This record gives sequence, structure tokens and C-alpha cells, in this order.
Amino acid sequence: MVLHNVCIERGETITRKQDLTLDPFSNEKRPRAEIRELLKMRSCTKVKDTSAQGKIVRNAIARKLMLERTTGRVC
Repeated sequence: MVLHNVCIERGETITRKQDLTLDPFSNEKRPRAEIRELLKMRSCTKVKDTSAQGKIVRNAIARKLMLERTTGRVC
């Protein structure tokens, strides 16, 4: 998800053929449930992240992305 958001932020695009949000035959937007099925996503309950290590990694990524955004340089 982070990579997806970074790509959007930087204006990167994917081809229509790769875009699972669009039906290739009708070019209409697919329902969320259909997209989840194509990606073989399963329903599960949310789990609160209580991992200290996970927070360290998440914060490091956030700092790196913010630094790149404010400076315009890739670190």
C-alpha cells in the first residue's frame, strides 16, 4: 500500500491493461468486492499494531518520504 501511494504521489501510472480497477471489456470501474476477489484478498479483522519494531520501521519510512518530499531529492 505504501508503494502504491508513493507511486501516486510521484505521478507514476500503470497501463490500462494492468489496472484492476477497470473492467477491460467495458472500461467501467469495477466494484471494490470484485477487485478484492481478483487480488485474492480475504476478509479479516483489523489488528492494532502494538509492535515497537513496527513503529520504528514505519516512522523511519515516514521520515524518509517526508525528507524526499521537502527536499525534492531521493535519499
